Amino acid sequence: MRWSDLKPTRGNEQSGLRPVLVISHDVF
Repeated sequence: MRWSDLKPTRGNEQSGLRPVLVISHDVF
């Protein structure tokens, strides 16, 4: 789980930091 600043937003999506689930074979 990572925090990401998702921009640009579309429609009525809220901007700012959101939790993002990263799926990868690499270990972070």
